[in-house]
Amino acid sequence: MKSSLEKRLASLKQKHDTLGDKIKKMEEEKAKELRKINAKKASLIGSVVMQCLEQETPLNIKSEDDLLAVLDAFLTRKTERAVFGLQPLTVNKKKPAQKPKTQPSQEEKETVTPFPSSVSHVSHSTETEKKMASEFNLG
Repeated sequence: MKSSLEKRLASLKQKHDTLGDKIKKMEEEKAKELRKINAKKASLIGSVVMQCLEQETPLNIKSEDDLLAVLDAFLTRKTERAVFGLQPLTVNKKKPAQKPKTQPSQEEKETVTPFPSSVSHVSHSTETEKKMASEFNLG
C-alpha cells in the first residue's frame, strides 16, 4: 500500500511529464513559426534584389541598417513591412469628389434602349454609346 507521500509524488511526476510534453510542443511550434518568418524574409529580400537588378538600381548593402533602408524604400504592403518591423506607409490620399448619382429622367429612360439579349457584345461602339452604356449600367 502506497503512502500518501508516495501518491502525491507520483501525481507530481505525472504533472511534470505532462508539462514537459506541453513545453516541447510549444517549442516546436515556435521553431516552425520562426522558420516560416525567415523563409518569408528571404523571399522578400530576394524579390527586392531582383527588382533592383531589373531596374538597374545600385545596391550598397554593408549592414543590417542598409538592408532595412532598401527594404523600407521598396516594400509597400503593410504585412510585408511588418515582417521586418517597418512601420506601415501612410498615404494621404484624398478621394476625388464624386458626382452625386442621379436617376435618369423619364425622357432619358424612354430614349435609351438596352441592347437586345441576342447581342452579347458590341465591338464598334462609339464613345457616346460607351459613355451612355456605362452611365446606365448597360455594359
